[in-house]
Amino acid sequence: MSSIYLPKDALKLVMAVKGITRDALSKKSKVPSRKIDLILNGMNSQPTEEVLKQLADYLGVSIDALAGNEEIIGAEKFIFSEIPKNTSEGAFK
Repeated sequence: MSSIYLPKDALKLVMAVKGITRDALSKKSKVPSRKIDLILNGMNSQPTEEVLKQLADYLGVSIDALAGNEEIIGAEKFIFSEIPKNTSEGAFK
């Protein structure tokens, strides 16, 4: 079985886009909250294919999206919301 690297921020982003909490994700996907916590905290960046499939199926995305290799529709509003409002040259120093 091959392992897939899962960046913690990709799962966080999908959860934010879908409006899903860790507790809801755990309950609905049947993945223990401890496993989800490990992924979200970057302590398990290579979950099993079974866990990836359970998360992806419930979230309605592909495993590639969870791995950060595929566009997540709706993500742009979360990514760009962190850009400083004052984008003058001095804002980035």
